[in-house]
Amino acid sequence: MADLEELGFIIQPHTSAGRIPTDLGYRFYVDHLMKSRQLTIKEEEVVREGLSTVKIDIEEAMHQTLKVLSHLVEYASLVATIDNKTRVYSSGFANMLKQPEFCDINYTRQVMETLEKEDLMAEMFKEYTTTGGVTIRIGSENSFKEVKHCSVVMSSYEAKNVAAGGLGVIGPTRMGYAKTAGILEYLSRRLENLLEG
Repeated sequence: MADLEELGFIIQPHTSAGRIPTDLGYRFYVDHLMKSRQLTIKEEEVVREGLSTVKIDIEEAMHQTLKVLSHLVEYASLVATIDNKTRVYSSGFANMLKQPEFCDINYTRQVMETLEKEDLMAEMFKEYTTTGGVTIRIGSENSFKEVKHCSVVMSSYEAKNVAAGGLGVIGPTRMGYAKTAGILEYLSRRLENLLEG
């Protein structure tokens, strides 16, 4: 434990507390220890049922995808379309309140106000979905000061081989990264299939 603390992977917030991972510790986990996670049969069923009613309507596809994502993760969920103007849809604010980190009302209010700033969320999507695949930004790694105490996980999707938008999750730094990344990757591919169809 002392070695991990000296390396900056864990900290002891106060004398009587146990050790908790730092942003660096979580980054090491994500980069070197995290194994890709397949969706469970039940999760795949939720996706299939949630998207089965979608016709060729981008608005409906966004809302249904957001509904499914919000159901599968216990964090704030976001879906964006990149057109001439990026439009961001969000849900799952109540999910955030189940997390102990959000017991501090001032902190929670700041995060919720941030999520309501569509321009800021659009900028975040543009920056975090340029690489393809899943992007994970942990706490202080975030370029946006408003979410420096949260983790942001985002995945891009395409329509006809052109970047069309992204899916994202904002939650505490101790989130289940493997589950979240797996769900975002799977949903992105399903959304691409819908848009191709």
